[in-house]
Amino acid sequence: MHVLPVISQVSSVSVEFFEEEYNTGVFQSRSLKSVNIIKSPRGFEERTNRNRKKRSLYGRPLFDPSAYERVLRIYRQKTSVTKSNCKKLSPSSLILPGDVGYGVDSQFKYQASTALRLAHFLSAFLQNMEDMDSFGHIKGGGRLHQEHLFGEVLANVMADFKILSSGIFYEPYTFRNPNETVRELFGPYAYRKNGGFYALDSAGLDRHYTLELWYREMKYRWNTNTEFLKTYNIRSMMRSDINGSSSVRHEHFPVTYRAPTIEQGLWMPPVFKCDDRVDTWVMTYVVPFFRGIKISRKVQFSGVVTIDVPLDRLEINPCPQPFYVQNAFKNTARCHTESTTCRRIKGFRFSRTAYGCDCKQGYEYIFKDNKRWIAGALIELEYQKKLRGLFSRYDSLKCRISSDSKISYSSVIVFANLFIVCAFRYL
Repeated sequence: MHVLPVISQVSSVSVEFFEEEYNTGVFQSRSLKSVNIIKSPRGFEERTNRNRKKRSLYGRPLFDPSAYERVLRIYRQKTSVTKSNCKKLSPSSLILPGDVGYGVDSQFKYQASTALRLAHFLSAFLQNMEDMDSFGHIKGGGRLHQEHLFGEVLANVMADFKILSSGIFYEPYTFRNPNETVRELFGPYAYRKNGGFYALDSAGLDRHYTLELWYREMKYRWNTNTEFLKTYNIRSMMRSDINGSSSVRHEHFPVTYRAPTIEQGLWMPPVFKCDDRVDTWVMTYVVPFFRGIKISRKVQFSGVVTIDVPLDRLEINPCPQPFYVQNAFKNTARCHTESTTCRRIKGFRFSRTAYGCDCKQGYEYIFKDNKRWIAGALIELEYQKKLRGLFSRYDSLKCRISSDSKISYSSVIVFANLFIVCAFRYL
């Protein structure tokens, strides 16, 4: 049994602590008495707030050199893959990190809605239409024709220049032809190339689409659990006779079906699509569709609808953001921290210089060129000159402390007093 020696609290004992607040690496000495003092609740709150500030942008540099080097590696990888050498590279070279596609869900929302509309149409048709529906002299459409589905994917590509390709990919042994035969695989796929539009059945390709990552991810997510699908009601009307004299309710009124929302779709990481058709960097949006099971009144996963959008049309944001934002380009803007704030400039396609540095309150722009902010492209250019040892204005690209150019009220009072004194002096 070991007994520790008793040390008086008044005695001067040196205890070394690492000062974490300033991260200087300097050891400080404190007395043992100061160590044994019970901290007050106020001190606990201050320590908690300090920890929170460490996790936020407070006290952290707004420019991250490691993130900047990572962005340069991403650009080098992107430019190194071309149509001519993509088949010689490894699969890992044809995919970029997922955080490169930050903002794709908001910038390409309308393109994703195109795929969602088609998925809703297929879900509503497969869950409500019977094969042999007949309403007297007005007959139903029967089964879906393959020509109809080819027309849908072609219309998606032709209607939007941002959509490079679109496809419908059925679950195996799900699609039925009008003659009651069942297809093992069926995947109408359309794409644009050299100003033209083409369509093919992807079931005949060497690699089955059921092996693709985007298909497997969506199937694993929705194959068994369809609880969170949203229920939609359509109050459809139809003509009462062949001449359209009046409208009456459809026999199935209202038409009810279950389908996903746009948030339940999935944006895949950027990949280089090396298939001799698209041959460029794309981001794929995948959304499922479902068919109804009449006996149990449940729905079952039946396939997916996809659209491909070009990565080069994505607008990136290099400005500072919190740590939890999954953006590969954040904290890479070289704005002067003390006098400027970063602002993303819209309209630039996948450019890391698409930002501007606005002057903060109390600072003003230093040049007279009809601008009120410093362009990020100019800052990056001057920084590269500085690295090469050339004449550079990089260190001067910041806002200066503002000064009042007009005559203040105190100056007016001083001049008025001087005028009165001089006037009385010469009278």
